[in-house]
Amino acid sequence: MSMFESWLFGHSILIFSYSLAIAGVAHMLRHRRSPGGTMAWLVTFVALPLAGTALYLVFGGRKLRQARRAASIRFREDQSVPRGLMDDFSQSLCTYGTAPVTGGNKVTICDNGVSGYQHLMELIDRAQNRICLATFIFARDSLGEAVLEKLAHKARNGVDVRVLVDGLGSLRTHHRFFHEFIACGGKFAVFQPVVDFPFRTHTNLRNHRKILVADGRISFAGGMNLTQEDIYPETTGAGWQDLSLVIEGPAAEHLETVFRGDWRFATGDVEIDLPSEHLSTRAGSQLVQILPAGPDVPNDPIYSVSVTAIYRASQRIWIVTPYFVPNDALVEALMFASQRGVDVRILVPRRSNHLLSDLAAASLLRDIQGAGGTVLRYLKGMVHAKAMLVDQEFAAVGSANFDMRSLFLNYEVMQVCYSPAAIESVSQYFLKLAANCESGPSRSGFWREMGEGTIRALSPLF
Repeated sequence: MSMFESWLFGHSILIFSYSLAIAGVAHMLRHRRSPGGTMAWLVTFVALPLAGTALYLVFGGRKLRQARRAASIRFREDQSVPRGLMDDFSQSLCTYGTAPVTGGNKVTICDNGVSGYQHLMELIDRAQNRICLATFIFARDSLGEAVLEKLAHKARNGVDVRVLVDGLGSLRTHHRFFHEFIACGGKFAVFQPVVDFPFRTHTNLRNHRKILVADGRISFAGGMNLTQEDIYPETTGAGWQDLSLVIEGPAAEHLETVFRGDWRFATGDVEIDLPSEHLSTRAGSQLVQILPAGPDVPNDPIYSVSVTAIYRASQRIWIVTPYFVPNDALVEALMFASQRGVDVRILVPRRSNHLLSDLAAASLLRDIQGAGGTVLRYLKGMVHAKAMLVDQEFAAVGSANFDMRSLFLNYEVMQVCYSPAAIESVSQYFLKLAANCESGPSRSGFWREMGEGTIRALSPLF
């Protein structure tokens, strides 16, 4: 190859690379992002146009097209809830695509893995017509085998059983694991397989929801995956601390509506979208609102609700999360709340299962502590629970971590409880964890701060 041909080839590659990068930038600027995220992607496109374009194709998407949203989640209003019981906050949530508030619910808190596992298996036993189960991780271990065996038994006896797993979260669980369940009449689907036709799926947009609904009237949902890691014997203290809610009543049907949308997207099965004739039978007196978020929901409901609630709070903001990597706006809101006298407590594991997340969180937690907030680091293992308490106004429990992936990318769902009994139960759970915590964030040093700053700068990309 002559010198001219080499020059021409090199410049052609360069022009091609930056043409792709410009197209990527144009697509990125059409979607709402944080300033930090926008700047991080711009630098990546300029410095590494080919690699940046490839990364953007995998990690850059945030919202799906309108057709996906319109086909997924349609909630019916519970006309029995008096408007006077719905304050301006709960009514405003409906503008974000959430379900309306439902009354007549019975809420039971599962404050450890054993309790969660027992309630989950009991719900499967009680189902007479249908079971809808979605999970991020369905592990091929002793717990996963026990759950799947019980589901197969129900399918064999004529119950309509549907299991939906995330393609990335359950990547290690081979499809052969579900063959016997399918042979018994169960229905199985994978949400956005990692390996698929090029560009057909959005690899970065994962279904992190954990939902089980029996007969459209009783549900189990929270942060617990179907893996032995999330279950532990209370006597030994091993394993992860997790939190889930069992809700019997109309809110369970709204959770099933969320499942229907995900199932249709994964399978194309339109029959699953057919609603039942009426909201589920009332089982108690508690008010619950289901808050889905993700690429199938306009805007970013969990993020918007969090910001609004923090600025409204006058007494307390208690947050428990395994990974604390919010954006600057949320950190500043928490700092401002601390400075005006609100009791701000952030409870995280002393060391989570993701080192990069711990590094990204450290300086943010130090900033909140410096502003008058309290950082609590759990000493007895991994905390995987996700909850937020604001004053005596509400307690939110579900699948969303307090990080940018859950707030802006993943399919998530939170259960917002307004009744005093549920709020008190979640408060007691928080205090139980806090009794085994040390106060204060991790210590800083020059090299640690360098690492933390680097990871935090890159976090908006992913």
